[in-house]
Amino acid sequence: ELVPGDTAWCGDGELDNAFGEVCDDGETNGWGHEPCINHCTTRHPWPIGQCHDDIQTNNNTEYNVEGLVAFNFEAEDHDGNTVRLYDFCNRVVIVNAIAAWSAPDQQGAQELNIYYENNREKGLMVLTLMVENSQGNPPTEQDLRQWVNDNQLDYPVLADPDGAIIGRYHANGSFGHFPVYIIHNAGAVVESIDEGIPSPAEVEILVP
Repeated sequence: ELVPGDTAWCGDGELDNAFGEVCDDGETNGWGHEPCINHCTTRHPWPIGQCHDDIQTNNNTEYNVEGLVAFNFEAEDHDGNTVRLYDFCNRVVIVNAIAAWSAPDQQGAQELNIYYENNREKGLMVLTLMVENSQGNPPTEQDLRQWVNDNQLDYPVLADPDGAIIGRYHANGSFGHFPVYIIHNAGAVVESIDEGIPSPAEVEILVP
């Protein structure tokens, strides 16, 4: 499901979009320079945009603001991989924050998975931040994996145990209800911040 600007996961047999070579094939890239492996990522199995090291926020405040480049964040996913927001710099990214004990969050997870399945080849990425597990405690990797398995999700679920990541999207440092979603346009520019789950119509506008 690579889109223009992605760099392939090493060893997955896919092409490295930047050079048109199979990663880890041991050959030089299509331009006759260094081996293609140097242009693959070893961070995680999700497609990484080539622009991930080039983005800088233009926000001089403490909190993320609509219309400005979001602050980068990193967190561990359900398989223990380190995932960063800027990894998906060439995609529209929906970040949603959840508490595993919340019934609306469970329904929302399945809706987001449908959005992702229908639109990932158009450049949509979904990241879930779990703030609390089903007992209201900080989530473990096992909690994240259970959430993925129970809801049959195909996108990363990340741990945000103290709510520090999602709290930076609200001037008061917290939201009144879960779930919460933030839409980022390409370049990690914050498009909107809201409670609930985006509607299918919103998603269609984002990735027509």
